[in-house]
Amino acid sequence: MKLKLIVLWVFGLGLLAAVGGLYMSNQRQAAELAELRAQSQELQHARDELEELKTTGLPSHNAELARLRKDNEDLLRLRREVRELREEKEQVLKQVQSAQAAADQAQQQLQSQTQATKQIFQASACIHNLRRLDAAKQQWASEKQQTAEAVPAPQDLLPYLGNAMPVCPSGGQYTLNALNQEPACSTPGHALPK
Repeated sequence: MKLKLIVLWVFGLGLLAAVGGLYMSNQRQAAELAELRAQSQELQHARDELEELKTTGLPSHNAELARLRKDNEDLLRLRREVRELREEKEQVLKQVQSAQAAADQAQQQLQSQTQATKQIFQASACIHNLRRLDAAKQQWASEKQQTAEAVPAPQDLLPYLGNAMPVCPSGGQYTLNALNQEPACSTPGHALPK
């Protein structure tokens, strides 16, 4: 059970790390996108200036054209990096979803094992109660010199049970039966071993 709790914590920490990485990746991508927009505006401004230079015929036309080509190369590089960041973001999201699914599965397994352990505990406690009832019946029969067919009333057994009738932990009802029969519980699986 401790191992499963550790596994859940590890999955939780892994999930938290993946979400943190995703957040950082989104922040970096947003900053690069803002930078890309600014550069795109600069490029548009440069194109406008180039058109103006073409119409006026100034001699710095070749230098401006070279600058614009370099800006265009930078813009293409930034677009490629943004695409790569988006792909990376998708991969991180898939990893987060996978970790979440694994954590959910581990949680379900833990719940089913907890339920099974609870049922085993309840059956054990009920069988213990049935043994106490059988011992109280035998002691009552011995002291009151009863026959094997005699059926004690619950009040007859109270002095041998500490003045309190045992109760089935899963809500079953006890039947005392005759002295030659074992006491029984109405819950399936709760019976004295043969």
